[in-house]
Amino acid sequence: MDNIYSVLGPIFIKEYLNLILKIKENRGFIAVDKRKKKVIGFVIFGKEEQISSKILKKNLIKIIFKLCGKIFLFKIDDLLKFIDVLFYLVFLKFNKVDFNKSTELLIIVVEKSYRSKKIGNKLINKSILSLKKENKKLGYINVVTLKRLKRSVNFYKKNKFNIKKKNF
Repeated sequence: MDNIYSVLGPIFIKEYLNLILKIKENRGFIAVDKRKKKVIGFVIFGKEEQISSKILKKNLIKIIFKLCGKIFLFKIDDLLKFIDVLFYLVFLKFNKVDFNKSTELLIIVVEKSYRSKKIGNKLINKSILSLKKENKKLGYINVVTLKRLKRSVNFYKKNKFNIKKKNF
């Protein structure tokens, strides 16, 4: 996971996922290593409904202390991610997504030891096929990622996502 929650830590990741999974319309898909009988990845599509804003507001003091620690330890990359996400949250307030004909890819995670083995590609492709069967009106899928995260941008390009806007 390469986003604000990876900067803030596991408690925030857990809170985000718990809130995302409580939204009834959201859909999740998992990848399983059948030999080892374990989940190796997942993807969630749907609506975030300003969950990030809620988490940031609720935990503002904890977040400030975390960020002070990052400054003290000179973890500049983490600070840049945090600033980028703040810009993203402001951007979302002014650019609403039409969910009648679309959904958003909220998060995709593949366990580190399984990366670069096409697991993410299969997870994306199979889940999109399933979403299209479920919703015949689905026209497109929104993905928001930071343009400076080249690996993420390249992953989405390889999976036939088109760049519509470059904002941050």
